[in-house]
Amino acid sequence: QSKLVSIVPPSPKRHSSDTDHIEVGIARLFEPDEARLSTQGQSWVRYLARQADGRPITIAVSVGADNEKARLDNWERAAARTASIMYALESAGYPTKQIRPSMPQSKAEKGKIIVTLG
Repeated sequence: QSKLVSIVPPSPKRHSSDTDHIEVGIARLFEPDEARLSTQGQSWVRYLARQADGRPITIAVSVGADNEKARLDNWERAAARTASIMYALESAGYPTKQIRPSMPQSKAEKGKIIVTLG
């Protein structure tokens, strides 16, 4: 059975199960209204790569509300943020075939990144 854990980077919580779910607030990992990882976001991705330990990583970045001043609309930003995390994982040496994009399952996940390990 999977467990739902909320992690506020960079203070990790490790738990054992075949499938782990991690929720992280988007605002802590990305520059405002952009798809570029912040310094804290880059650190978190490296932490995630270590914790995943070769298991498949599925990444779902929520589709937030549009900000009319933002360069990207909400769908473009969610897709670009997902790709940014995937690229950072690959750059950290994580096997590309173990990294998978996904879409959040509900609107309740707004403002979050949901990561599934396993």
